Amino acid sequence: VFNENGQFIRKCGFDTAFFYKHLDSPRGVCYLSDGQLLITDFNNHRLAVLSSRDTPEMKVYGTEGNVEGMFCRPQGVKVDPEGHILI
Repeated sequence: VFNENGQFIRKCGFDTAFFYKHLDSPRGVCYLSDGQLLITDFNNHRLAVLSSRDTPEMKVYGTEGNVEGMFCRPQGVKVDPEGHILI
């Protein structure tokens, strides 16, 4: 992940500690105000949330499908001014 100036911030998803949660074609990326990183995981049909700590912890949400709470190849992610996550 790089910031808007092209400076390297962090690497995520390829560490062997997270192999079982690896990212497959990450697409959208944005930060929450608390520093957590949101990543849309295109081919795994889910949203990954990476903690803001120095030792990263990744949680994943969603599965493939076409009902509420499910995803079909999510592309982008954004947080609106009220803090709602839009995918």
